[in-house]
Amino acid sequence: MALIVENSLISSFIDKRIICGDLRVEESKCSEISRSAFKVAGVSISALGRIPFVPVSLKLKSLGFFRYFLAAGNTVGFWVVGSWSILNVIDEFTQPLTKEEKILLENHLSTLAKTVSIASSLVLSITSKSVTAYIAYTYNNENILMPIAVMLSDTSFPFYSSLLSTRKLLEKRSFSEIEKKINLMRYEIIELIESNRSLFVSKNKSEKEDSLTLFNRIKFRASKDERLKEFLPIIFQKNPEVEQTKIEKYGKNFFGLNGVHLTLSHMAFLGIISYVGGQLLTSSSVGGVIAATLTIGSNVYLEGTSLVKTAKRAFGGLYNLFTCRRRPALSKQLSPKLTFALSAIGLLTSIHSWGPNVQVADDYIEQKGFKAYMEIVSTMAIVLLVSTAMLDIIDGIVEKKIDKLGTKEEKEILEIDRKMKRLVNVIDKSPLIEFVKFAKIIPKETLDEVQKKCNVTQSELDHYIQEYYRGLDEKKLSKEEELSPFV
Repeated sequence: MALIVENSLISSFIDKRIICGDLRVEESKCSEISRSAFKVAGVSISALGRIPFVPVSLKLKSLGFFRYFLAAGNTVGFWVVGSWSILNVIDEFTQPLTKEEKILLENHLSTLAKTVSIASSLVLSITSKSVTAYIAYTYNNENILMPIAVMLSDTSFPFYSSLLSTRKLLEKRSFSEIEKKINLMRYEIIELIESNRSLFVSKNKSEKEDSLTLFNRIKFRASKDERLKEFLPIIFQKNPEVEQTKIEKYGKNFFGLNGVHLTLSHMAFLGIISYVGGQLLTSSSVGGVIAATLTIGSNVYLEGTSLVKTAKRAFGGLYNLFTCRRRPALSKQLSPKLTFALSAIGLLTSIHSWGPNVQVADDYIEQKGFKAYMEIVSTMAIVLLVSTAMLDIIDGIVEKKIDKLGTKEEKEILEIDRKMKRLVNVIDKSPLIEFVKFAKIIPKETLDEVQKKCNVTQSELDHYIQEYYRGLDEKKLSKEEELSPFV
C-alpha cells in the first residue's frame, strides 16, 4: 500500500492541500489585478446585452404597469445570467491551480482539444447570437446599436455552454468495459464525498467545532500514511442521516425529469424563433434550419444541467419544509440576514424575467394552443435558469463577505466546504489511472461496497494498473529504439 500511496497524485493532493495546507496559490500582483479587472469588465458589459429587449417587454400593453416590472426583471435577471456565465469562463481560464492540480489536470485534454473546444465554442456562440441580434434590431426600430450590444455582451452563456459540451465530447476517456466500470466507481466515490460534505454543512455549530478540532488534530500526525488513514474514513463514511428516503429520491427524480422536459420545450421554442428569424435574415429555409441548429446546440448543455439541478434543489427545499427537517445552505448559516435579503431579491427578479419570451412567442408563433403551451414552458424554464444563476451568485457574494469579515471559525468552516468541492473536481477530472491508484488506498469496507455495486474486482484494478505501466515501458523502449541509430 505504501508504494501506491507514494505514487498516487490524488492522495498527495489530499495530504498537502486538503489536510495540511490550503488551496491558496501565490500569484503575482499583476495577475491578480488582471483577473479582477476581467471580472469587473465582464459583469459590467453583461448588463448591455438585455437593454435591447426592454422594448420587447414594454410591448405587453395588455399587462398595464406590470410590464415595467417585467422589463426590469428580465434586464436584471439576464444580467445576472450573463455575469454568472462570464465569471465561470474567466475562472475556467485564469483560476490559479495548486502544483498538484496542474500535474493531475494537465492531460485532462490535449492542447489541440483545448484549442478546438475554445475556437468551436467561440464560433458557435457568435453565430448563434446573430439571430437574436437581428430580432433585437427589428424590435428597436432598426437601431444598429442594439444588435451590436447583443453581439458584444450577450454571448457568454452560449460560449460557456458550448465550451462545457465540446470538452465533454473531446475528453480523452476510452470506453472499454473495465474503464466504464471504473468511471462508475468514480461517480460512486464522488457521491460519497458530496454526501459527507452535505452532512458537515447540516451539522450544528457545536458539531462543526468538533469536526474542525478533529481535522486540526489529523493535520499534526507524523506521517502521510497516518494522516490519510485517519482522514479518508471521514470523507468516505456512509451516513444514514443524509441517505434519501424513497419519497425524496422519487420526488427529486420527478422534478429532475421536469427539468429535462422544460429544457427540451424551451430549446424547441428557441429553435422555432431562430428558424423564423434565420429565414427572415437569409431569405432561405436552409438559413432558418442552420440558425435553429446553432441556437439549440450552443445552449442546450448548460441550460439542461442548470434546470435539472435547480428543479431537484427546489424539491429538496420543499421536502425539508414539509418534513420539518432543517438543512439550510451554508451561506444561510454563515450570513442569514444577507442571504435572506439577496434570496428575496433574487426570487422577485426570477419570477419577473419572462417578459420578452411571451411577446416574442406571440409575434412568431401562430397556432393559439401551441403558442400558449410554449409561453408557459418557456416562462418556467427562464425562471429556473435565472434562479440557478442567482443562487450561485448569492453564494459567491456571501463567501466574499466571510473571507473579508468572517470570524476565524466561519472562515475555517467555509474552507472545509471549498476543499471538499475542489477534491470532487480533482477526482472527476483526473486520468483514470490516477483514480485507480487512489482507489487502492480507500478504506477497505468502502472500496468493497463500491466495487460490488459497480461489478469490479480487485484483480481487474490490479490488472489495469499493470497494463498501464506495461504500456509506458513499451513506449519507452520504442522511443529508445528510435533514438538508437543516432546514439
